[in-house]
Amino acid sequence: MTTDAAEQPKPQNNRQAPRINHKLNVELRFPENTHNYQTHDISYVGVFIECPEPLPLRKLVRLSTTLPDAEEPIELIGVVAHRINATDAIETGRPTGMGLQLFGSSKSTRDTWRAFVHAEYEKDPTAFEEVQRLELPCLKVRFPNTEEMQNFATRHVARGEVFIRSADLYPPNAQILLEAIHPESGQSQFVEATVIELVEAPRHNRGMRISFPDPETSSQVIADFAQ
Repeated sequence: MTTDAAEQPKPQNNRQAPRINHKLNVELRFPENTHNYQTHDISYVGVFIECPEPLPLRKLVRLSTTLPDAEEPIELIGVVAHRINATDAIETGRPTGMGLQLFGSSKSTRDTWRAFVHAEYEKDPTAFEEVQRLELPCLKVRFPNTEEMQNFATRHVARGEVFIRSADLYPPNAQILLEAIHPESGQSQFVEATVIELVEAPRHNRGMRISFPDPETSSQVIADFAQ
């Protein structure tokens, strides 16, 4: 069976890294003053800060923190991406505060922050497994209708391998994520796969043969998602 991958530019990983609970003392610096807070959770790209009065959305702040075992603080730039006020906190059970999307002031700062968060992910097996999955290249596959998606799952994924037409090729033995996109909702379901063969051909016939490490489970996951 031959299936077409979604036409797209070179794939970019826009999937959100998991947040992990971590208390970290931070200082937010403003032109007129500074405020000391504590994080509730962290990720590669952001932090959630507990505070009684969240800042307005899109507010730009400078965040300074000294990481464990570090002698000097690092400074990051943050933008308020979402906020939870007192009413929201009661309804959701989350603490009052605000989520900041972080940007490193330099490459070394970004690398330092990422290394710190990565070390924290490694302490949480569930989070670390999710991070590893997110770092895999992603191959999007679209279907004209749910019947075709069901057929793909039960007849082809269940068999253990399938050929996917795609302009973007990955080397043999590469671990990838197949992103099956629901034809009606537009939502995605991810399953792991391995590239076993490349077909170098003109654009419309170029592609990869991929296999699934657990065909039965992968087939069931996609079939259930198609319903």
